[in-house]
Amino acid sequence: MSIYTKIISLTDPNRIRIGEDGYIVLPSQMKMKFKEVNYGIEHWKYANRKTDQIYKLYTLQDLL
Repeated sequence: MSIYTKIISLTDPNRIRIGEDGYIVLPSQMKMKFKEVNYGIEHWKYANRKTDQIYKLYTLQDLL
């Protein structure tokens, strides 16, 4: 399963969820609209290829 498929499977209907690669390229004003989502290791185990840390996910707090 690809990381993108897994992100979609963890995203509730009518929500927007992005990975940290997408988050880091957002303008600062847009970043403020997102918050980090934390899943337990049993649900999310993907690692960031650069840091070997858990790959972070972010969700839009309020739909635009």
